[in-house]
Amino acid sequence: MVHYGFVKQKLKDLETCPPADVSKHCMAIMENYIFLEKAEQEQFAETFYKWAEEHRLQKPLLFCYAKFAMAFDLFYREQYDQAFPLLIETQNLFTELSDTEAAAMCMTVQGSIYRTFGNVDLALKLCWAGHEQLVNAPVFQHYTLACKINLGGIYVDMKHYDEAIPHFKSVLEVAKPKEKYYWLI
Repeated sequence: MVHYGFVKQKLKDLETCPPADVSKHCMAIMENYIFLEKAEQEQFAETFYKWAEEHRLQKPLLFCYAKFAMAFDLFYREQYDQAFPLLIETQNLFTELSDTEAAAMCMTVQGSIYRTFGNVDLALKLCWAGHEQLVNAPVFQHYTLACKINLGGIYVDMKHYDEAIPHFKSVLEVAKPKEKYYWLI
């Protein structure tokens, strides 16, 4: 599969890239994660985490992204009770490393979980906090789009269509030219 080869290449790039490029490579991997087969997704998350754990002291930021990949894999497989505490732990690690955008990425996924559990107030709080941090961070565009879709969906659920439409329109404006059709509604 083409996406699996891409992910393998990005993992190889992460072995030697400078710390400043870790976010860029990890986000490219996570953006392609959804295209992997289910078995490949879980295998990737576990393999990535085990590999990064071995290099935790030398590459702490990479370890945080691998931990996020594990949490996201659990989230994507709808194992929210396992994903949520791992997301909080990962958010705290990103915060300790002063990676505020990655910490915000964790908040947006937490917000999605709160929405799934029906806690609209906390979902909105976390999604808005994450959105404010991510909206001007191009490397995190994938999670910014996901956050906007989630915010729009929450407002639709609340029947606040006037608040939902701008989020969906902004997703269309970004997604369509870049052919990121998985975000189109």
